[in-house]
Amino acid sequence: MAKTTLFCIPFAGGNKALYYPMKNNLPSYIQFKPLELPGRGERLIEEALDSIDDMVDDLVKQIINEKPEEFILLGYSLGTILAYELYYKLDQLGYRPKHMFLCASEPIGYLDKYNDIEAMNDEEFKQFIRDKGGTSEEVLNHEELWQLVKPALKNDFLAIDYYCDKPKERQVDINLSVFVGKQDSISAHTLYKWSDLTKGKVDYRFFEGDHFFINNHYKDLSEEVKLVLNG
Repeated sequence: MAKTTLFCIPFAGGNKALYYPMKNNLPSYIQFKPLELPGRGERLIEEALDSIDDMVDDLVKQIINEKPEEFILLGYSLGTILAYELYYKLDQLGYRPKHMFLCASEPIGYLDKYNDIEAMNDEEFKQFIRDKGGTSEEVLNHEELWQLVKPALKNDFLAIDYYCDKPKERQVDINLSVFVGKQDSISAHTLYKWSDLTKGKVDYRFFEGDHFFINNHYKDLSEEVKLVLNG
C-alpha cells in the first residue's frame, strides 16, 4: 500500500499540537503531518499572517517540500477554509489531494464569520475569544500568556473577516467528509450545501459536542481517516 500523508490544518489560533492525540490511532501506512502556520507553536517568533492567500502560500510550500506520493487534507474551522483554497492552489501545481476532511465549518459561500475584528479594542477582542470558547481561562487571565497567543488569534480572525467568501467556478473533483458538532451553531440545511461544491460524494457526520467536538473525538477522527483509505 502506498504511503499516504495526512496534512492537518488547525483552527484559528491553534497550532499543530492540536492534532497530536490522533497520531497513536493511525496505522504506519499513514504519514501523520500536522502543519504549523507562522506566529504559533514551533513558529511563534515569526509574524502571524493576516490573509487567507498568504496562509495558503505558506502551507503549499510545506506540503510540496514533503513530496507526498499521495495525500489527504484535514481542516478544522479556519483550517477548512484553508483546505478548500489549498485544493485549487495545489491542483494548479500538479498536486491533488486524494480526499478532504472538513470539520466545524459552514460551506464556502455560506460562512457566517464576519466579526469586524479590526474595530475591537484589546478587551473587546479578549471577550470575543472567551465567547468563542477553545481558549483556556488560564491563558485569558494571564496577561503574558495572552500577549503570546493574541497576535496569531487576532490575525487569524482578521483573515476570516477579509476572506472573499465565494465558491470557485470549478467544483472540487474529489470526495469530501464533512464533520460537525451536534451542538454547534451550524444548521444542517446550510451544512449540506457542501455537496454543491464538489463533483464527488460527501459523507456527513454529526459528532456529540459543540464547535470544538474534536477534543472528545480524536480516536473517531482517526477511524474515519482509516475508513476512507481502506475503502
